[in-house]
Amino acid sequence: METCFFCETRPADPPSAVEVQLRGEKLGTRKTGFKQYTTTYEGRRVPVPRCSACAEIHRKQRRSAGTSTVLGTVGVLVILGGFYMGGWAKSR
Repeated sequence: METCFFCETRPADPPSAVEVQLRGEKLGTRKTGFKQYTTTYEGRRVPVPRCSACAEIHRKQRRSAGTSTVLGTVGVLVILGGFYMGGWAKSR
């Protein structure tokens, strides 16, 4: 049985696995003269074993990061709106 990649202690839960996109660089054609290279990237998805406890922690972290982003954006807009409405616009 596989072990969780993240905590390395609990057994992996197959439905909780996370897929990670891996990209590998492949050198394409080389043009002579000006040393121009064409580089392409080859990618594939690889499942990473994870236990249900780590999956739940990752879900909560993702949720709180999204909430923080929204609240931070609203805060900045309120502050900018306050500067605009409170004095900067009236002093012109």
